[in-house]
Amino acid sequence: MLIFKIILVYIYVYGCMDSEAFNYFENATVDDGSCIAAVYGCTSPNYEEYNPDANTMMVHVLLY
Repeated sequence: MLIFKIILVYIYVYGCMDSEAFNYFENATVDDGSCIAAVYGCTSPNYEEYNPDANTMMVHVLLY
């Protein structure tokens, strides 16, 4: 007599699934509503352009 046992394992990875968000998590399989909007700007307080609300450094590249 053969007895087969099937075990199903579901792995849920919670996180932000919005690729435009500051805290995007590419391995997330379930969106947990934790997404934080990206605020672009200078994140270094040593510069005149510093933005205390910025959470994503905006890099300007000048091509001549």
